[in-house]
Amino acid sequence: MEGGAKPDNLPLFPNNPGFQDEWSRKLKDLFPVPLDGAKITLNKMLASRFQLVHTVNLSDAGGAGPVPGASMGPPPYTFQATCVGKAEHEELTPVLMAEMDNSGSLNGQIIRNLSNRVRCKAVVQTQKSKWVMTQGALEYKGNTYSASLAAINPDLLACTGIMSSSFLKRITQNLILGCDFTLHNSQSQLKTSAGLCGRYSGTNWEIFGNLNNGGFQTGFYRDCGKTSAVGVEWECSAIQGESTVSLGYKIDLTETGNFCVRGSLDTSGTVSAVYEKRMHPFLLTLSGSMNHFRGLSKFGFGLTIG
Repeated sequence: MEGGAKPDNLPLFPNNPGFQDEWSRKLKDLFPVPLDGAKITLNKMLASRFQLVHTVNLSDAGGAGPVPGASMGPPPYTFQATCVGKAEHEELTPVLMAEMDNSGSLNGQIIRNLSNRVRCKAVVQTQKSKWVMTQGALEYKGNTYSASLAAINPDLLACTGIMSSSFLKRITQNLILGCDFTLHNSQSQLKTSAGLCGRYSGTNWEIFGNLNNGGFQTGFYRDCGKTSAVGVEWECSAIQGESTVSLGYKIDLTETGNFCVRGSLDTSGTVSAVYEKRMHPFLLTLSGSMNHFRGLSKFGFGLTIG
């Protein structure tokens, strides 16, 4: 190495705290996402950096409108395209993703690294012929801190929209603290919200939480070994006056047995489980969910090709 250059396998900013939306990724991965009906997915790699995905959903609630006793499900058909660039600044950039369903609704996202410290994002959503959401964000990585600024549905002429900012600082090697501020300006009134957040990491566990005007959320994640992990999430909404505690687990034997199991149990009486079995080039998914308090249940089957 010359001039104190770092090896390629080391991160540029090892003490950077990252961003708050990354904290709950491992915890969210523990909880199953049950299917309702049948789902068939076809993945096709046209090139090493270009992928197409076709998804067909067969269920009573699949985009057909409200059904008594059932919630609005996914659309019957969706088409997704993803294109990524070359590895740059520790990430693949740019990233372009778009998804359209049979009704013409579109979700699109672009992620681009402007430098090794600055990243920008743009998100658009349409529902048939109507614009639902537009969002732009800038993220900055410092040596021991991170800052972000986002605008949601901005209207410069009417001076309406939502502005959100956040700041995270690594206090010690294990402790990260931060704050966020949100400004919501509509034609009728101006609303503001402020919050505090923190994360503490151990050897094989971590705990995080955030508190704001609308309530709080906290989570705990622990690795129980190379193939299993557990986690707990507690969400409380001061606006709705509701509180939910969820327990999730994951048993991943993809390398040895080609299968993975996820399960969850929450205080609303819902028990869910998803079983995934890899049989190359197929991925078989079986899922079930039941709410014992309301007597509601749903079961699903999924098949992924590619």
